[in-house]
Amino acid sequence: MIGTVVATDVDIDTQLEYSLLSSNDLFEIDPFTGKIFLIQNLDYESDKEHIVHIQVTDGDNTSSATLRIIVVDVNDNAPQFEQQFYLINIVKNIELDSVIAKIHASDPDTGLAGTIRYELVLDNQKYFRINPESGDLLINGKLEDQSTYYLMIHAFDQGKPVQSSAVAVQINVGIDDYNRKPIQFTNESFNFTIPENIHPYIEFGKVTLIDELPVCTSLRIQNFEFSNIFGISRDGSIFLKYPVDAEFKSDYEFLVEASSPYATYNSSVKVYVKVMDLNDNAPYFIEKMDEITISEGMIINEVLGRFVAVDNDSDDNGRISYQVLSGNNYGIFNLNSSSGVLYLEKNIDIEEMNFNDALDNLLIAAIDNGIPSRLNWTSVRINFNSNFSSATAPFFIVSQYERSIFENLPKGSIVLHSKAVNKLGLPGDNWIY
Repeated sequence: MIGTVVATDVDIDTQLEYSLLSSNDLFEIDPFTGKIFLIQNLDYESDKEHIVHIQVTDGDNTSSATLRIIVVDVNDNAPQFEQQFYLINIVKNIELDSVIAKIHASDPDTGLAGTIRYELVLDNQKYFRINPESGDLLINGKLEDQSTYYLMIHAFDQGKPVQSSAVAVQINVGIDDYNRKPIQFTNESFNFTIPENIHPYIEFGKVTLIDELPVCTSLRIQNFEFSNIFGISRDGSIFLKYPVDAEFKSDYEFLVEASSPYATYNSSVKVYVKVMDLNDNAPYFIEKMDEITISEGMIINEVLGRFVAVDNDSDDNGRISYQVLSGNNYGIFNLNSSSGVLYLEKNIDIEEMNFNDALDNLLIAAIDNGIPSRLNWTSVRINFNSNFSSATAPFFIVSQYERSIFENLPKGSIVLHSKAVNKLGLPGDNWIY
């Protein structure tokens, strides 16, 4: 259980029932206690907060509220290196303090839990060193030509408890300078469009180079913020690490850097990713009425109230139309499908329509224009005020009363009980005889 919502009702002996207005696969609510339970694990890296819309009803009247649930990040992720193995080829006689590679790991956690430091292990520190903050791997001593060195690099986050991972590095010495060439991408930029329900670790695009370099080329996403969301393989394939939501963010722009010991210089290219909105949200009402009172003599096109619903989707998926599902049996209501305003469509004739004091509920739907469409509904109780009806005028059922009495009947005795009714057959509360 993560919390409890409580509603009150001034009426006595009423049973309140709680429900979630829109479908939700993360939370559920006990309909009688209002206790909210988590039914799936939450992931701060995927969604930092959740909005839950709750409705309560006593059978006749309803009310709604919005609950905001904030997810707190914990150190549940270890750093992940961009490559499973690093192969580095360098020229002979390379100068001291030269950067021969950029070792990079990412951690989707936030704060200290997502802050990474690098450390070189094994006994090759006399030849190499690593910048603990940037991950730059540098030459620290004179290397032997035509030799191979093996390193193990650890990445540690600063959370509690500390999470870490390691990667192996192979360094080959003896590459001639004349083989070095620039790295060039085939495009000035790359554009990809993905649906928001695409699963993580499925390739949706690829960045490509003009030439196949004769050594291992390292590709990485330069923007740390987006390297937590997107990943890139050694062959340039781009994929998601975590789900995306078009309602939260629909356009991404980041740089992909290509580097190689054989290249004369590194190169980078812009990648644009557009997330297509899917109709994954149903509308929900933020303004509605529990009860409407009508009476004879009301003016045609008189505004009775307004319904307002919103949809977190965009474009047609978030464009809402309103519709009366049931309860408009006499056609006296007109609901504007765009604005949600409810009007009186025609004059009310109580004798023709055979109204009672209380009518059936009016069922109103808010429907989005997605494919397939989603809807939500609310009910409004319609009351008829008979005190303002022409049918409420009193009249006697019989045209005259005749009664025989005894001559010795005591003073104050009741000799006749007359009764008037209206056209509905009901007595009035405030009639004077």
